[in-house]
Amino acid sequence: MPLIVPDLSVIIVSYNTVEITRRCLNCIADAAAGLDYEVFVVDNNSIDGSASMVRMEFPSFHLIENGSNLGVAAATNLGLYYSRGRYLVSMNSDVLVPQGAFSKLVWFMEQHPDAGGATPRLVLHALGEHPPFIGNLPSFLTDVLFALCLIHGKFAQWSNQKLFSGWENCDVSCEVPCVHWGTCFLVRREVLDTVGMLDPRFFVYCEDLDWSIRIRKGGWNLYYLAEVRVVHLLNQSTKKGGHRMYAQMWKSRCQLVEKNSGVVAGALFRCLVAAACSIKGILLVLISSFAANRRSELRQRLGLLYLVIKSVLSY
Repeated sequence: MPLIVPDLSVIIVSYNTVEITRRCLNCIADAAAGLDYEVFVVDNNSIDGSASMVRMEFPSFHLIENGSNLGVAAATNLGLYYSRGRYLVSMNSDVLVPQGAFSKLVWFMEQHPDAGGATPRLVLHALGEHPPFIGNLPSFLTDVLFALCLIHGKFAQWSNQKLFSGWENCDVSCEVPCVHWGTCFLVRREVLDTVGMLDPRFFVYCEDLDWSIRIRKGGWNLYYLAEVRVVHLLNQSTKKGGHRMYAQMWKSRCQLVEKNSGVVAGALFRCLVAAACSIKGILLVLISSFAANRRSELRQRLGLLYLVIKSVLSY
């Protein structure tokens, strides 16, 4: 007898978010109502009992325990590799999915054979506005402006204006050029055949953006579904990494620029980030000479800038 192919495979990477992961997993049955589904929880060597919780409380889910923290992309790929569903959801552990959300996403994909991927609307847990996450494709100009935000935050605003201009209306479902945050991202099985899985070189950050770009280049369309909402608790795992995660974000951005704009552009971007950090550090030292009571804060900020420089100049 042939194996029944599930409608949906849900892949969730867990790293030291035991209580939040529990809340996330408790939502899945209702979210996938009417679907034949399977769930893969890939634990990146958590030390808070996350794996034991999944094993004891969700025995029907597939638990993959890594002996070390492989990062988001590599861990997600393990779940994708073992999955069998016609549709695949890559989802953060800090997402709460309401009843029927997965069913609606799958139904939409069935009606749109051109769709390689779709994202629901993201809302923050306090019912606030989510940061922009759908928009235009990044360019070297937007990346340069983003790098200069290390000197002054105004450059980040200009970068975001170019990336998200025209996509401010989150009340209308539509085809989109790019999904910048793949917090809860559904793709069809055929995408893996034409595009492949996530790029494991991205430890964390930009792996979803890179996948989105590759899906579009592979000839598929991407969609945003305003009527399907999920709650994003926002950075529940990465915030524990502190300065290391901030530095990793810049390293991932360098890798993305290099991959999509070429080696020369990547090298220029790395140098620009390092130069921006150096300029900011000099400005901080000059300012601190007039505020001796802020020396402790200065040391912390200089330490962060040093980590960024070290991160972006390492390959």
